[in-house]
Amino acid sequence: MLRKLIFLIGLCFILSGCCSILNNRVCLLKRFSANRSGIESLLNRQEDGFYRLRDDIKNNKLKTGLSKNKIISEYYSPVFSYLRDKDKNITKVLVYRHPTEYFSSELIYLFFDRRNRLTAWQLFEPPDLSVL
Repeated sequence: MLRKLIFLIGLCFILSGCCSILNNRVCLLKRFSANRSGIESLLNRQEDGFYRLRDDIKNNKLKTGLSKNKIISEYYSPVFSYLRDKDKNITKVLVYRHPTEYFSSELIYLFFDRRNRLTAWQLFEPPDLSVL
């Protein structure tokens, strides 16, 4: 009888440990899934912002003098930004492109002065990759 009781208690410990391990793995998969939806949401916002910025440039709706913060709030974060010290009139550059189309997307460079005001921009069409 004592052996059966010890066996039953041991079996409970073993099974509860397996359930705990299984539960941790399920929770990990749930976190991955939640993170994936967050990444997809971020990509959708970046894509939407890029297309709106590109269309505003092509339709001459983007105006100089806008603040850097206004641009970022309107068109979302750039994929890259850097400081530029060679030209005293332009100190910051924001680079926008499609978030997932690395080689087939237009590139947009926005140039800002010391007061973080938009002074100029350049839109580069994607290269023709069909000739390669």
